Amino acid sequence: MMPDLATFTAFPVPLPLGHTSAGRLAEEALQAIDDACSAEELYAFLRSFSIALGFDYFSYFGSDPLRLGAATTTDPMVGTSYPEPWRSRYLRLGYQQHDPVLTEGRSARRPFTWGDHDHIDRLDGKPRQILEEARAFGIGGGVSVPIYGPNGDRGQLSLSGRVTGPVFAAIVREALPVMHVVAHRVHAVMMERLWQPSGRDVQLTEHERECLAWTLRGKTAWEIAQILGRSRATVNFHLQKSQRKLGTSSKYQAATKAMQAGLL
Repeated sequence: MMPDLATFTAFPVPLPLGHTSAGRLAEEALQAIDDACSAEELYAFLRSFSIALGFDYFSYFGSDPLRLGAATTTDPMVGTSYPEPWRSRYLRLGYQQHDPVLTEGRSARRPFTWGDHDHIDRLDGKPRQILEEARAFGIGGGVSVPIYGPNGDRGQLSLSGRVTGPVFAAIVREALPVMHVVAHRVHAVMMERLWQPSGRDVQLTEHERECLAWTLRGKTAWEIAQILGRSRATVNFHLQKSQRKLGTSSKYQAATKAMQAGLL
C-alpha cells in the first residue's frame, strides 16, 4: 500500500507551491510511486496527485518495443482518470490515430501545453475536432511531459483540467517542476516492475470475446445484453472475468488490451 496517499487526497485546492512545499510534495510523491505494488495503485496515486496540483485528470501512456515488438499500442491511455464516456468515445472512434497531444509527444523533447483556444486554432481536421470534443467532456487545458527510456521505450504523462487561460497557465507554472520529476519516476517504475502482462497468453472464451468486442465499440453492458440476447448480469460476469484474466482495472482497458494481443 501507499501510506502517503492520504497526504494528496487531503488537499482541497491547488497547492501554493513555494520552494519548500514543492520539495516536500516531490519527496512524498516519489516515495508513494516507489511503494506502489501494482499499476492500479500507481494510477490511484496519480489521480490524487493531479488533484493536489490543481488539475482534474491525469493520463499516462507507455510504450516499450521490447515487450510489444513491432506492434504499436492501440490504446494510448494506459492509465487515465478521464471520464469513462470520453474514454469510450475516444476508443470507439479511433481517436488515438489522430490525437494531436500524442502526435506532439512523439517528437517533443520538453514539456508542452495544449488545449487552449490558441492551440486549437492552429489545428484543423480530425486533430482539432478531437480537442474540441474533449472540452465538452471537461478536458480543457493540458500539460504533457514526454519521457524517453534507454531501450527505445517512451512515456508521456499528461495532467489536464476544466480551466484554461491565465488560471491554467498559473497552475502549470507552479506544478511543472514537481510534475516533471514525478513523470520520469512513474515511467521508470512502470517499465521496471509494474508493466502488466501483454495478454498474449490469456485464453478468453467466446462469450468473453463477444462482450469485449462490443465494449470496444463503446457499448454499455445493458446495450451488449440487448444485442446478444443475454442478461446484463451475464454480460457483466463475462467482462469481470476478462478483466481478471487480463489484469486490468476497467472493462475498457481489458477490451483494448485484448485487441492489442490479437484476442479479438
